[in-house]
Amino acid sequence: MMQSLLPSFVVCCVLTSCGMKCEDTKKVEVASPSGKHKVIVFERDCGATTPISTIVALVPADSTFDGEKSSRLFVIRGPAHIKVSWKSNKEALVQYPAGLEEDIFTKEAASEGIAIVYEGIVGH
Repeated sequence: MMQSLLPSFVVCCVLTSCGMKCEDTKKVEVASPSGKHKVIVFERDCGATTPISTIVALVPADSTFDGEKSSRLFVIRGPAHIKVSWKSNKEALVQYPAGLEEDIFTKEAASEGIAIVYEGIVGH
């Protein structure tokens, strides 16, 4: 019986990192002009079985950073140099290196009533 459970355990471990928690490293935080929201850029590392991802999240300004609970606007494979800024209280700008479009997993157009504008920057 034990031998028949071993392959299932190994597959489960690989898919879930055996219960290991991902490590989030905050890179940039930019508050909206009104001070009600902030855009955060962070890198997520879930271990050797998955690639690092760079994530842009939108959170209330008074919240504590938590990569698990953040509203993810943009997710790209690998460490990437991302710039974020606010065009107004209702519009944020996310700039990422051009040519990496195939590595983008998530690209939300809006969140919490805030429009998100994206620009691929050459030589970024």
